[in-house]
Amino acid sequence: PSSGILNNTEIKNKANNKFNKMFKFSLVRNPWARVVSLYFRREGLQLSEKMSFIEFCEKIKYASDTCKQPSLHKNQLDWLTDENGNVMVDYIGKLEEFDKVIENVYSKTDGRVKLNNTPLNVNQKSPKDYKKMYNDYTKKLIEEKFNKDINYFNYNF
Repeated sequence: PSSGILNNTEIKNKANNKFNKMFKFSLVRNPWARVVSLYFRREGLQLSEKMSFIEFCEKIKYASDTCKQPSLHKNQLDWLTDENGNVMVDYIGKLEEFDKVIENVYSKTDGRVKLNNTPLNVNQKSPKDYKKMYNDYTKKLIEEKFNKDINYFNYNF
C-alpha cells in the first residue's frame, strides 16, 4: 500500500522532469581574467591586501575561489556538468561576448528572457586589462590550473 510519501527516486524524477523543461544557461569567463577578478574581489576573502598576485596564483591551485566556504569545483565547467561530465545547461555564453549572449538567450527563449547589458557588479580595484597582472610564470600557473576550462571553452590568454 502506498503511504502517499514519495521516495528519493520519485522525487528526483519529478525534479528532473521540471529541470529538463526549463531553459538553462550560464556565462563563463576567461580564466586569466577571472583569477584577477578573484584576487581583487570585495566579498569573501579579500586576498589582494594579504598577498602578492604571484602568491595568489601559486596558491589558487588549492582552491577554486576565495569564498569563505570554497567549493570543490575547480573549473567553471564543473558547475555546469553532472557527475558523468554531461553538460546540464542548454546554452553557455562567454562574458567577453555578452552582447552576443543577450541576443542568443533572447532568441533561444523566443523573447521570453531579455537580459540587461548594464553591468551591476564592477570591481573598481580590478585593472581594466587583466593581462598586465601576469608574467610568464603566473600565466602558466593559471593555464595549468584551469586547463579544462581553457580547452573546453576555447580560451586564449
